[in-house]
Amino acid sequence: MDRFMNNRWFMRIIALLLALMLYMSVYIQEQKEQSDGSLTLPLFDDSTEILEDIPVEVLYDQERFVVTGVPQSVDVRLEGPTSKVKTIIALRNIKVYANLENKSEGNYLVTLEYENVDDKVNVTFEPTSRYEVALHEKVTQEFAIKVDYNESLVTEGYTVENLVPEPTIVSITGAKEEVERTAIVRAYIDLQDVIDDVTLESSVTVHDKDGQPLNVEVEPANISVGVSIISPNKVVPLNFIEEGTLQGIYIKNIEMVPDKVTVYGPKNVIDSITKDDVIDIPIDLNSITKDEEIIIPIKLPEGATKIDPVEVKVAIDVEEEVTETFIDIPIVSEGLGEGLALSFSDLENGALDITVTGRKSSIENISNSNIKVTIDVANLPVGDFEVPVEVSILNEEGIEPVDISLEIPIENVKVNISGIE
Repeated sequence: MDRFMNNRWFMRIIALLLALMLYMSVYIQEQKEQSDGSLTLPLFDDSTEILEDIPVEVLYDQERFVVTGVPQSVDVRLEGPTSKVKTIIALRNIKVYANLENKSEGNYLVTLEYENVDDKVNVTFEPTSRYEVALHEKVTQEFAIKVDYNESLVTEGYTVENLVPEPTIVSITGAKEEVERTAIVRAYIDLQDVIDDVTLESSVTVHDKDGQPLNVEVEPANISVGVSIISPNKVVPLNFIEEGTLQGIYIKNIEMVPDKVTVYGPKNVIDSITKDDVIDIPIDLNSITKDEEIIIPIKLPEGATKIDPVEVKVAIDVEEEVTETFIDIPIVSEGLGEGLALSFSDLENGALDITVTGRKSSIENISNSNIKVTIDVANLPVGDFEVPVEVSILNEEGIEPVDISLEIPIENVKVNISGIE
């Protein structure tokens, strides 16, 4: 076989035979088309085919007008020589159009036209080739978007706090009559199973006042919607807890801002929070040396998903520790029996110096008159005794000062009880 293929005379004969076959094919086809149909070779019969859903192009001034009444597509019936019909079917390059060029606003009866079809092929359109169409004035207006959702699909206990479309305004372009009917421009979002803040995508739809969709263009056709979701929540008070000790100072005042937070979480967790529950804020006293303001993060309660705010500002006012000695506070005896006299064995003037240490604000309101030093000699007979000393202090308002300590030079005094002659 390779020997024949390499023989140039063999190849020339093959080429000649192919040329003769092509010539005969064309000749027979032309004879058939010119004859009364007596040639009936199946290969060259007429045939009928239908091309479905061929797009219809409309030629018009798209800057000025919007067209209505032209179908988006039609079915095309092709009748003619089989070879030519099959070629059109295979290439599917037929162009169908409605010519409204150089037309002004108004109504027209237009006949569909076509291109890229051999003259020997008959073309018809289904359901029809003639349509009543209209050119409308083209307008563009801007409208605000309304975001809708199905409230029944929102997870129980959760609340939609805010919906923010981006952008908030869209451009509506179409026939003037259609645009003027615009009543609702909205984007629908599905919030089923949404329990956290999220951004969703949505297409924009346009409707008239009766809810019927309008044949207009929207720019942009799709938008994003930021969704803020509030989970079940409760407001819980804050309670500060002092940890550690202060050295040489006292806390005068502690103020927390805020004094309560909102706790968010699943419904069962939030329902378990009672009115008596608080969130403890630990304050490390070891690090406090002066007035200062500190920021303390708030620990998220177990099972909760979020708190607001997440930290608390604590303003701490302190005051210094002072020491003051009050001189010659007289000792008062209580319960001395009738007909008896008392004298001090080791105190010439029957008085003591009392040293008080504590917060400055407490000591500033103390004077000698506020300090009472007493001994209890009730039921003691004549003789020498050692009696415990008791000291009490009340400030000017008659209230015992807080955060003070006393230093008494002696715990007991020696007294002599004698009869009165």
